[in-house]
Formats: sequence, C-alpha cells, structure tokens
Amino acid sequence: MIRRLFGTILLALALAGSLHVTVAAAPKVWLVCEVPNALDVNILIDSFDSVGGARRQCKEFWHGEPAGFIGG
Repeated sequence: MIRRLFGTILLALALAGSLHVTVAAAPKVWLVCEVPNALDVNILIDSFDSVGGARRQCKEFWHGEPAGFIGG
C-alpha cells in the first residue's frame, strides 16, 4: 500500500514538473533562389541537408542565383 502511494505521488510530481517544459520545433530556413524571367523560388534547406545542397539545387536545377535566406 505504501509502495503504491509512493508511486502515485512520484508520478504526480513527474507530470507536474513536465508541464513547465516548452517543446517547440525549430523554425524552418529557406534559401531564396532568383530565377531569370520567373518568380523567386524558395528552397527548404532541410530537404537538402545543408546550405550547400540547397545552393547547388538553385544553380543546377533552377539555373538561378541564391539571393538570401528567409525564416529562422
């Protein structure tokens, strides 16, 4: 009986303590790619694992120039 009471109190304290923890996702960062004769293309950097991969996507696939970042 004492063990059950102690377990319940411990669980209640753990749940009460976890309410104060804020969990937030990191904001996404996009590379702005200026494509000639078209609208700007925003490339999600996380999709290419690095800024270099996103820049390569901009230059080789879209034939554009990286212009900066948005988000984050």
